[in-house]
Amino acid sequence: MERITLICNSMQSFMDLCENDLVTSCFVHCTFIVELSDFKWMERRLKDKSGNGLSVTKLVKDGYY
Repeated sequence: MERITLICNSMQSFMDLCENDLVTSCFVHCTFIVELSDFKWMERRLKDKSGNGLSVTKLVKDGYY
């Protein structure tokens, strides 16, 4: 089975993929800056939609770059 990674360039694109059930069995990589608290709920959302994993280009502690 090949590994499929979907790329999101905004929070809206991440939400759209999840809401339309397009993340099933896929990995998602976000190119926008994600705060730690957002990352945690995004991971839960992805798991709820049967996604495989979440990665980000830059993860920051809430409020600090």
